[in-house]
Amino acid sequence: MNADLYVSQGRTHAMCQDYAGVRISDRSAVVVVCDGCSTSPHTDIGARLLARFALRRFDGLDMCEDGKSSGMMAVLREAETAVSQLCLPTQCLDATMIIVQSDGLQYSASIYGDGAIAVGYSDGSIEVIVVDYRSNAPRYPAYDLDADRSRRYIQMIERENRGLDVEKRQQTIRFDADGHVRIGDIIHPPLTEPVFLSGKVAGGEDRSAVLWIGALTDGIQSFTRPAAVESGRSREAVQLAEALATVFDNFTNLRGKFVERQVSWFLNDCVKNGWRHEDDFTFAAISFAS
Repeated sequence: MNADLYVSQGRTHAMCQDYAGVRISDRSAVVVVCDGCSTSPHTDIGARLLARFALRRFDGLDMCEDGKSSGMMAVLREAETAVSQLCLPTQCLDATMIIVQSDGLQYSASIYGDGAIAVGYSDGSIEVIVVDYRSNAPRYPAYDLDADRSRRYIQMIERENRGLDVEKRQQTIRFDADGHVRIGDIIHPPLTEPVFLSGKVAGGEDRSAVLWIGALTDGIQSFTRPAAVESGRSREAVQLAEALATVFDNFTNLRGKFVERQVSWFLNDCVKNGWRHEDDFTFAAISFAS
């Protein structure tokens, strides 16, 4: 197994609030991606602390059945102690987190907040599970440290949506090897639970083997391009499916610095085509290529 990452600061951010880390051993691999809240203080530090403590806690063998690992609360408590010692507010831990881990035989991935999980298969297809929030206010794991903040968040969502059942959105986008793109229906998973994915690396009778699995922050949804003159606008959003298809284009060399190499090519093409990402953008992945 191999793991790699790439973090790119967004145009609108004075400081990058994304952070990613990888951990590899002879038995397992873990990647953690965190995205700090832009309106909370010092989340560039908080995102790093959460990721580092998560990498220390999860070893690639801790694959629970529903993503609700008891290790997450331990990570939050350790990070809370660290920020207290640094004289920082607990709000600096307001960050999403995606944990991907494998023992080489099985894999699991959990999204706490928003972001995406992408899985590449040996038949050339790629499946991406995207999670976002209607109000653009994800539920951060750190809310579990403060019952009052958690309650206020729920109340805010209830006011804006007149209910909790439509706030969190999950959608699957599949890129077939022949270039066909299939976009699934939006579903609404439980607001306060992580979105969880697991499977066997070797595949099975109904699907191909997994070549790689990765995590992306929501910065993948922040790419813009020059707009057509007749639109009257200077820039327009790049649709998510197009951004994903472009970043994963010809993603076949899975050795060495495979993520850094792929994203560097992608960002170079973005410059040529006038694309840019307004938010921080991170991609980290585990490769099972032999």
